[in-house]
Amino acid sequence: MSYISWDKDKLVNLEFSLNREVLRSNSAGAFMATTLIGCNTRKYHGLLVVPQPQLDKNNHVLLSSLEETLIHNKEEFHLGVHMYPDGVFAPRGHKYLSEFTADPMPRLVYNIGNIKLTKELIFSNTEARIMVRYTMNETPEPVTLRVLPFLAFRNVHMLTHENHDASRKVELVKNGASWLLYKDYSRLFVQFSKSVEYTHIPHWYYNVFYIREQERGYEAQEDQFVPGFFEITMKQGDSVILTAGLEEKNPASIKRLCEAEEKKLLPQHDFEECLVKASQQFIIRNDEGTRLWAGFPWFGSCSRDMFLSLPGIALALGDERTFKESLDYLIERMKGPFFPHRYYQKSLYFTAVDSPLWFFWVLQLYEKMLGKDKKSIWRKYKEPMTTILESFIAGTDFNVKMQDNGLLYAGNSELALTWMNVFADGHPWTPRTGLAIEVNALWYNALRYAVELLKVADAKNPLIEKWQSVADKIETSFAETFYDAENCAFYDYVNGNERSALCVRT
Repeated sequence: MSYISWDKDKLVNLEFSLNREVLRSNSAGAFMATTLIGCNTRKYHGLLVVPQPQLDKNNHVLLSSLEETLIHNKEEFHLGVHMYPDGVFAPRGHKYLSEFTADPMPRLVYNIGNIKLTKELIFSNTEARIMVRYTMNETPEPVTLRVLPFLAFRNVHMLTHENHDASRKVELVKNGASWLLYKDYSRLFVQFSKSVEYTHIPHWYYNVFYIREQERGYEAQEDQFVPGFFEITMKQGDSVILTAGLEEKNPASIKRLCEAEEKKLLPQHDFEECLVKASQQFIIRNDEGTRLWAGFPWFGSCSRDMFLSLPGIALALGDERTFKESLDYLIERMKGPFFPHRYYQKSLYFTAVDSPLWFFWVLQLYEKMLGKDKKSIWRKYKEPMTTILESFIAGTDFNVKMQDNGLLYAGNSELALTWMNVFADGHPWTPRTGLAIEVNALWYNALRYAVELLKVADAKNPLIEKWQSVADKIETSFAETFYDAENCAFYDYVNGNERSALCVRT
């Protein structure tokens, strides 16, 4: 029995199955995401969601879904599931599902009378490619498998509708076909490990509905392009692999490729193994370097989230390579004392005052968890640490400046420099301008830790006295500024006479 598994009773219950999602990602930054039963409920769902750096810094949904049909004795059994407005589902292929397991890959079992079909989803570890293995476990006689690819070719944050710009052309390749709906996109190749018949009947499916987008207050309907369908006849014991990617493959290599990827899959026999496997899905390695994805399906790379996540994703597993390469990635992209906070379109933004201070915290854990010595840490990271502390003391971008009492002031009414960075109508919802409590706690910690390192690595360095003096001031001014003795609580932020609501009681 797989650690993560559900039976027919759960799978046919749409309230249950549509609220449980499947995610697989890889080091190339590509991913697949959908629900247990393969019905997409978000615009971010898709079987092949890939970066398109030639267009922007976002992911794009190329292959949204596959709709399979089994044809037996001239009867058609549709296995796919799509949601349409007003709670309409068509087809309702989930009614044939008998089992879902997740170890080592998502596996769906369909039962139609005396026919049993298994569908397994294997996502490549290194390239933008998904493999779907169909195995005919039981059938009294040959059955035809028909597969329709639903294409989107759009940014994950957008939706598409029928249009005349989408190319209806197809290029046939060995055991498959390829399409390029719009200029400047990567071409999508869908191929099979065995010979198949392709029928080109391009048409649009209208008003595919994403209920989670409606719940979030966004547009929730789109049209999807289906260029045609593939058919292959299968008998009992047969297995065929469909692969979708950005490059053409030799069909003779598809089975070996699938088996090689399967061997790389981490097990999920218990809760801890599930956590480890989940954590590894956030590591991106490509030509730009190594970094962590802040969250699927819509976040990108963010320095704050990287610093907070590295102890669990890398250090707890003894993965020093990922830790060091991730820090190198961020340090190489520093702008003054700031680390890149996020991408928007093709521009980097640095609006995070706490990220430079989390850098010191993560180095402390590096020392503690992997047993690194202070001298080596200072030698490797002294330049960014010095730049951060000295810039903050002197004053720098985004109105970040040290006050006479040693506390760190940051921002204005039009900036959101802390973790509360939601914007509405072009303005920050919670700017927290001034002295933020956690920023100043991190500021104090950064100064103290830098002094610790210097005393071991460079005991005569004059910065020791300077940074220690600032930290000593903060030791007094922190409580004076943030502690409300009358209510035994702390202020969230302070800006002159403005004090936020009480946040933490002692």
